[in-house]
Amino acid sequence: MGFVLGLVMTAALLWFVRDMVHSPEARAKFIAGFRQSPGESVILSLMVACFISFFWGIFIPPFGSIPFSIAGLKLELWQIGGIGFVACLIAHGIWWPTNRRR
Repeated sequence: MGFVLGLVMTAALLWFVRDMVHSPEARAKFIAGFRQSPGESVILSLMVACFISFFWGIFIPPFGSIPFSIAGLKLELWQIGGIGFVACLIAHGIWWPTNRRR
């Protein structure tokens, strides 16, 4: 089930990029949404990027085993993607209710 979700997220990302390149209306709509809520847009963009790097890092080991050193910790790309995804989920959980009160 996780594999299917990852493929769907990747396809959605590719569809989004295609729309941004080819459609001025889609670009204008995205920019308007970003201007309305820039924090939420950044959190959701990071969440998608982290999930996709986590997903493809798990299913394609040479991609996922790229080493990074952050604050003395030696982590692989899939671990950074997983940690970032969970952090974005938590941040979005905090941001969303406070943003909807306005």
